[in-house]
Amino acid sequence: MTETIQAVLDELRATALDERDKGDRFERLIHAYLTNDPEWTARFTDVWLWSDWPGRDGRPNTGIDLVAANRDGDGLTAIQCKFYGPGHKVAKADIDSIVSASEGVG
Repeated sequence: MTETIQAVLDELRATALDERDKGDRFERLIHAYLTNDPEWTARFTDVWLWSDWPGRDGRPNTGIDLVAANRDGDGLTAIQCKFYGPGHKVAKADIDSIVSASEGVG
């Protein structure tokens, strides 16, 4: 059975215990997508959840959700996953935290 991405997202929203659980589930979904989709596996050799990234060195979570090793050998990519509602418009403030948090990663 093939599900649309909208159906998957609706299921995540409906079954999440709370906002934290919803975010954690969304991060795992994006991790699975980036490690299985041919377009992204062509770009990244590895993708880790922040808590599993070997280079974390005990640093707390400051907004980075995933870290990916670039296949071209040019360092790492910090990824922030946001599970906003359908009508949300991304603002500069939404982006500022990942830019700040990604300094020193890669």
